Amino acid sequence: MEIRIEKKGQRSRLLCIRADGSFTQSDLGPGLPYHNVAHYVAERILGLNGGFFGQIAQGRSIVELSDKYVIPTLGPQALIAEVLARATGSMATGACLPDEFVPLVQAELTPEQQRLVSFLDKNIGKKILNEYNNIIKRYNDLPDETHLSLEWA
Repeated sequence: MEIRIEKKGQRSRLLCIRADGSFTQSDLGPGLPYHNVAHYVAERILGLNGGFFGQIAQGRSIVELSDKYVIPTLGPQALIAEVLARATGSMATGACLPDEFVPLVQAELTPEQQRLVSFLDKNIGKKILNEYNNIIKRYNDLPDETHLSLEWA
């Protein structure tokens, strides 16, 4: 799947084009491309195919993934992906250090969910932060009315 984050002045647009040519898209507020990049990086590095982008690749729409009635039906990886995206955003803003990443994630998860990501450590937090910062730099350096293209395998 190709993920395009289009830069449109102070806003952006997320466009996900699946392998079969179908797509879903949404206009985003000014802070949301950063949250979407956090999802992309954390989910890709950790192999979470049931998170936000995995759900889109499987046919869900962005609108569905914003529906408060659909969200509880998505399975444990979807919640874990959301927690990881928020923690990545916290590292990016300096609200938490890579050494604090794992405790921050674990604080929001049930013991069962914690077992699913028991392999997390500060090195993974650093890897996520480095890749996040690289992608955000590429996005911020884009001229207006262009897009950043990312691949979801």
